[in-house]
Amino acid sequence: MIHIRGLVRKYNEVRRALSAGIPPDRHEGFRGNVRSAIAETERICAECGTTPSRLPGPSLNAYRFLKELDLDNLPEPTQSAGGTAPRVPSIRNVTAMTDFLSRRLWYHTDAVAGNSLERNGLVTELARQADTIERICKGAGVSPSQLTPVTRQAFCWMRFLSSHENLGLHLDALGRAHAVAPAARAGAGMPVEVHLVNMSNLWRRLPYRDVFLLKVSEGFLHAPESLWADIMKYAFPVGSRVDRRAKDVVHDFASSDDFRDVMLSLETFAAPDSGSTRGMHHDLEASFDRVNREYFGGKMPRPMIRWGRSLPSLKFGHYEHSRDTVMLSATLDSPDVPQFVLDNVMFHELLHKVHGFVVSNGRRLSHTAAFAADARKFSRYDEAEGFLDKLACKLWRRSR
Repeated sequence: MIHIRGLVRKYNEVRRALSAGIPPDRHEGFRGNVRSAIAETERICAECGTTPSRLPGPSLNAYRFLKELDLDNLPEPTQSAGGTAPRVPSIRNVTAMTDFLSRRLWYHTDAVAGNSLERNGLVTELARQADTIERICKGAGVSPSQLTPVTRQAFCWMRFLSSHENLGLHLDALGRAHAVAPAARAGAGMPVEVHLVNMSNLWRRLPYRDVFLLKVSEGFLHAPESLWADIMKYAFPVGSRVDRRAKDVVHDFASSDDFRDVMLSLETFAAPDSGSTRGMHHDLEASFDRVNREYFGGKMPRPMIRWGRSLPSLKFGHYEHSRDTVMLSATLDSPDVPQFVLDNVMFHELLHKVHGFVVSNGRRLSHTAAFAADARKFSRYDEAEGFLDKLACKLWRRSR
């Protein structure tokens, strides 16, 4: 077993910096330090003929934390009324609790699904854990949106599953995973345990003594059984070669509305307070007023409007039907983004409020032909979409 000197220390330094907030003029240096630590860890592992997944516990946790950071949306110092920035609390055992609940859901899928008392108890426990995190944040004068990425993702996951409807969908998805998991043993070499969780990666596999743990993004909540079979083939190929067809199918689904809608629904639980619509360079309330006046005659009922600090994909906006919430990516809060581009995204998301969605072959479709026709009514549609395409490419290259 190899040890990466200084990795855990770097992890602690990064956590402290994120808690205090990072001034804009230090963003690039911070990103460079994090990427350098990740690259050095992966280089040492490669030279030793291993992978980061086989690092000892503390080093592995530090590597995962750094790897999953959203470097495009770094927190900046927030001044309180007294002139000092509130300290983001360190919440212990959140990852351990998420793992415990995920393991319970996997090994007792049928029992929980078939017993209303079990389901009610689990919903209560999930809500209690999320309430505890909110209470700690409130006591520290911060919101869940300011938590470290791993803790924020765990909080959103608990809030999401504390809904009976979402928990039911989660159990159904695990049922489909159970149906195909035995076939994965040929590639895994041991039984496979699946955790469906909120995380930045599509999947991650972790070998243990008697089981292979496969963590899969909650975005696959609506994936059919055939897609779960492809996830298993992708994660546990028979032989040394990756199943290219299965990989393509999995990545195609990860680009679908079904996947993105689940991930963005999770993110809304830790969005900044609704009052924080004024960004550093753009004001969402002003954007809504302009779009409402020009395209809806001022008659559009005002939804909840929020900035999204770390949307999990290169999707610049999201409308959450169940909570009547519009979320726009904080990457748009930049002096380089013209006002009309922001308004185009706002218009797009408000159209989702108007059109809703349709279900076809078990898939939820939001971008229908009628929706696309209305979206093109934005006065500078082509220019705005061209700008967003270039911005998406820039963000994608930066994340590589």
